[in-house]
Parts: sequence; structure tokens; C-alpha cells
Amino acid sequence: MIAMGFSNVAGSLSSCYVATGSFSRTAVNFSAGARSTVSNIVMAATVFIALEFFMKLLYYTPMAVLASIILSALPGLIDIREACNIWRVDKMDFLICLGAFLGVLFGSVEIGLGVALAISFAKIIIQSLRPQVEVLGRLQGTNTFCSVRQYPVACRTPAVQVIRIDTSFLCFINATFIKERYQPM
Repeated sequence: MIAMGFSNVAGSLSSCYVATGSFSRTAVNFSAGARSTVSNIVMAATVFIALEFFMKLLYYTPMAVLASIILSALPGLIDIREACNIWRVDKMDFLICLGAFLGVLFGSVEIGLGVALAISFAKIIIQSLRPQVEVLGRLQGTNTFCSVRQYPVACRTPAVQVIRIDTSFLCFINATFIKERYQPM
């Protein structure tokens, strides 16, 4: 409850949609077309009236019916186009997305989050251990150096090999890899 309160306070500072309860209730509220916080008042009044007057009737409602209400709200929250876009941009980010989805689907939210974090840490470690090494060349008529692979018109300097190591973590851990990549150039 405290976390929900903090998330609503922090979200109100950045125009976020207010979380009014569990994920399933928020999903149903979103699928119903809610656009403002007034919907929370309407939802609270509806729940109050239903609990006050229809509790004896709703007591026998099977859990499968309640689950179907929640499941009918979920397809609008899954964005297949965005997943395809993530696949085109970065395969490892798609793997993180897929790992989180499968972890939640077959486990729980905590397991999905743990899987996504583990894959993210593995991605960071792999990128740190094996950074990209680019050979640079000068664009004619400028003092700008750019990748000769990306810009074939860039001229390499004959006496000096100019390279760029694309990592923010350059240390002894990845020094051997960089040395091996630099020697054949």
C-alpha cells in the first residue's frame, strides 16, 4: 500500500495514469476507456454499490468468470508491433522482453522481473567484455573522423591506424579482446 501511494505521488508529478489497485483492476479501468482520475471515483462507487447490494449474488460467481473479465482486458495491453520494433532495433533487448513475458506467463511477476534483470546484466557484461572496435577514417575536406565501415568514402590515414573502442568500461577485463582485435588491423 505504501509503494502504491508513493508510485501515485511520483506519477502525478509526470502526468502518469494513476494506479488504483492491482494490475488487473488498472487494466480493466484502462480498457474501459478511462482517461482521468474521475474514473477512479466512478470505479470506487460501482464497487461499493456492488458489494453493498449484490454481494449475496456475486458470492456464487465462479473464479473462472472473474478470470475471464481480467483476461478480456489484457490483450489491449500487449503491443505486438512494439515487440517487433524492438526485434528490429536490438535482438538482445527483444530477448529481455521475451524473457520477462515468459517469466510472468509461466511463473510470477517476480520471476519475470528476475529473468529480465538477469538477461540485462548478462547483456551489460557481454558488451563490456567484447566491445566494438571501429576503424576510423577522415571525411575529405573536414576534420571529422568516422567509421570506414559505415562511411566507405572516409579515407584511412596510411601512417596511423585510428580506431574507436565503443565501450564505457575499458579495463583489464576486456584488454585482451581489444588487443586481439587491434593486432590484425
